[in-house]
Amino acid sequence: MSEFSIIRVTFPDFDTADKCVDLLLKEKLIACAQFSDIESVYIWKGAVEREKEILAVMKSRSSLFSALEAVVKQCHPFEAPQIIATPIDKVSAAYGDWLHENLRENC
Repeated sequence: MSEFSIIRVTFPDFDTADKCVDLLLKEKLIACAQFSDIESVYIWKGAVEREKEILAVMKSRSSLFSALEAVVKQCHPFEAPQIIATPIDKVSAAYGDWLHENLRENC
């Protein structure tokens, strides 16, 4: 398993995304997040939906995924929020050191 992961979560609006990211940062479950405005097209309960959303791309320790997921589910209004982790295969030494310093130890 890779030590670090990129976590992608979509939110309905910036305020919800910002509040959730603040909780994750305070708990040291993520080291950082970037926000992007996106438009999502998806099937939900048999119908095609189009929604403007906020995508949060976050960096975390892979072993923290379950704890991170629990926090996101608490602060997220969606019934089935997108919470996707992608392992980071390589990271620069300086950035890896920074991640180590800003994330809690393994759960």
